[in-house]
Amino acid sequence: MPESNFIRTKRHAQIMHFDLGGVHTYTISREAGDFTLDAPGEEVLLFLDRGVIGDPPDLANGDEAPMTWGYSAYLRDLGDTAAQPDYATLPDICFRYSGKYVASSWISTMMSYGDAITFGTSYSVDGSIFGEADKTITLPHNKIRGGFAEGDPGTFNVTGTCYAARPLLS
Repeated sequence: MPESNFIRTKRHAQIMHFDLGGVHTYTISREAGDFTLDAPGEEVLLFLDRGVIGDPPDLANGDEAPMTWGYSAYLRDLGDTAAQPDYATLPDICFRYSGKYVASSWISTMMSYGDAITFGTSYSVDGSIFGEADKTITLPHNKIRGGFAEGDPGTFNVTGTCYAARPLLS
């Protein structure tokens, strides 16, 4: 099937965070629709011949770099303050409040590989309204951070570093 002729907009996409195995998920809602992703791949090494770029140039692949991404959402809740919290909020995912829902319930996607706490993030585009299949980019091991700003509305800005060289497409 060739590339779609339909242009996608922010209204066709959805962002979700999840833990190991997708046992716990959080779908982003009430957000601006400004998701960005930078997937730099590997650096390119250029070898000069006495300071001159050859024709063709001498190139080689260097180190891979992690992907980075971000988006903003409208601030709706800071978290569940109950002694035994039972729901996640976006700040809880980013801050992992001690003893609260995400810190006590979500399992890192890096569970068996060190002490870094990471979660998965996916960006899905709805194709059904165009008679096409939905498509999802999955970013498997993300250090997720966030912060908020007052305003009308208040916003919560989320950034992530995905420790994989390329996204997964399904």
